[in-house]
Amino acid sequence: MTIRFDWDPALETGIPELDIQHRELFRRANVLFAACVTGRGAEEIRSVLDFLGTHLHFRTEEALLTATGFSAVAAHARRHASLATDFQRLLRHLESVGPREHLLIRTNGFLLKELRHIKNEDLAFAPFVRAAVAARKA
Repeated sequence: MTIRFDWDPALETGIPELDIQHRELFRRANVLFAACVTGRGAEEIRSVLDFLGTHLHFRTEEALLTATGFSAVAAHARRHASLATDFQRLLRHLESVGPREHLLIRTNGFLLKELRHIKNEDLAFAPFVRAAVAARKA
């Protein structure tokens, strides 16, 4: 069985910067999943974790929410903090024991949580942000 996440236009927020970042996350998740299927997951996991660790996506989102006056920015930031904590655990695990099968499974689980976050959280704030940006341009 192959795990694959095809980008679904229904996940578009209509906020170009975020949509580009979300599509890249899907792409990298698919690279990792494909590598796991072919037995190369250990080779690919460092690349994916490095991307997630240096990726400014959460800060980009939170800055956008703050700039547009989104009332639930603090709650959204807490959800990001929870995901960031999960990520830090993965990174510590990688550093301590290396890219073992258990870490690949946990990383795949983390990526699934991140992808659900896009669907359930980011799509919820998108209409507000688009309207706020449009009002500023008007």
